[in-house]
Amino acid sequence: MKLTYVTLLACLGLLVVLGACKRTSDLPIEVVQPDEPVAVVPDSVFQGPLIITSGGKYTGNYKSSDSKIPAISIYTTEPVELTNCLIVGAGDLIKCVEATNLNIHHNNFYGLPPNLNDQWGRVLNDYRPHTLVFEHNFVEHTGGILLDHKDTAANAVITVTIRYNIIRNTDKRKSDLTGGEERSAIQFNTVAKVGGEISWNQFENLPNRSFLLHNINLYNSGGKSGEPYLIHDNYIKGAYPFPLDANYYVGSGITADGDASSNTMETMSQFVNAYNNQVISTCNAGMNIAGGHDIHFYNNTIISSGKYSNGARSDRFWGGCCMWNAAQVPAAFFINNSIKDNTIGYVSTDRVFPQPVRQDFVVVPGNILSVRPNDNIALPNPITLEVENAELPKWKAKLTANNIVLGNVR
Repeated sequence: MKLTYVTLLACLGLLVVLGACKRTSDLPIEVVQPDEPVAVVPDSVFQGPLIITSGGKYTGNYKSSDSKIPAISIYTTEPVELTNCLIVGAGDLIKCVEATNLNIHHNNFYGLPPNLNDQWGRVLNDYRPHTLVFEHNFVEHTGGILLDHKDTAANAVITVTIRYNIIRNTDKRKSDLTGGEERSAIQFNTVAKVGGEISWNQFENLPNRSFLLHNINLYNSGGKSGEPYLIHDNYIKGAYPFPLDANYYVGSGITADGDASSNTMETMSQFVNAYNNQVISTCNAGMNIAGGHDIHFYNNTIISSGKYSNGARSDRFWGGCCMWNAAQVPAAFFINNSIKDNTIGYVSTDRVFPQPVRQDFVVVPGNILSVRPNDNIALPNPITLEVENAELPKWKAKLTANNIVLGNVR
């Protein structure tokens, strides 16, 4: 079923837009019991935490059981290569000073339960990165990747390439299971005019075993005119609240957004192309354009059945592909965005767009002319767990067809 602009306008009266995607209802929420244990770290002999002060190639097994001490700390702007490492920690696994040049490939990363009631540590905490290649890694139960601000050196050319990784159960919780500061599997925070791509990664998050904001979030970040930042050919499964009956959750598969107070045309999220991604079973939303300009989502598949993996239904599923100025940037800056040629089937309780119990698209009134979904494909009802599960074999077939092997496999 093709959805045109006329169809969209006719249906807008049926949409109920909720601030920050908050939803409640009288539906019962069943607590899903975890269907597999927390990550088990392979038996190994570990060295203590590693401090790197000069460039070079580093290989080994490194571990920190202290939430305050990273497993690896990098204090050099010289090129550093980390490969064939087993890196384990209760805090950040890798933490960097600014302007680093990193090639991190073919490693295994495992987060340990935090102590001192800290949060799960990030797999990489990189402040003002200069260049980053993060490829062929296996990551289990961490606070995700944070790229925090851009290198401010004159004429700095920033490139970030994140490919061929398996990233499981991103978690922002503290040791007492309360939520801490927001964390995403991949978080760009104010990294503008960056080159590179996020592609061919597999994200997996289980209910109760994970608690993340977005799987991929570009916050006041993106590429540049003529060279958009690319997010393509990723498989994303799962984004859930904790506890599962919480009445507020704002996560997603992929979101581009920002902060109105610091935004200009040059610094807000901009020039992002997201395409050929599979986004499955993400509460709140599949993909969001929530601030910025020149952001284009196309040829993606977004499917959620409105149920957890054990069949328990939930009203935490809100909208498939959402486009609205949640960042409240000036209207003149929220331009040249598009959602087109996506295939969507997103179950949302009490919604009727484009079919009963569905909300495939969300366009907030007042933003229609500058941002509108055109010519997207609505999957027929019913959208079931079986429809969700059929996407994984398609993903595996795509990997095989492109001769791609994920994770720490040579």
